[in-house]
Amino acid sequence: MLRLQSQAEGSITIDLEQGRTSVGRDPSNDLILEDDRISGLRAAVFLAADRVEIVDLGRSDGTEVDGKAVSGRLTLKPSQT
Repeated sequence: MLRLQSQAEGSITIDLEQGRTSVGRDPSNDLILEDDRISGLRAAVFLAADRVEIVDLGRSDGTEVDGKAVSGRLTLKPSQT
């Protein structure tokens, strides 16, 4: 099982399923980040059989992973924590 966790939000986690998982402040997202600084539709995470990728959805302030801006599709690496 793969999990996506927002460290900025503390203990918010979601189990990833095949396909697309949406991330953002809007209640329609799969992973909801309750912070007024977060865009309604921030990013999308894609789970395939052999990889997990994140895509910024074009927000003006961008999306970051480990402090680095996401440009295009970024393959995520698993964490042991």
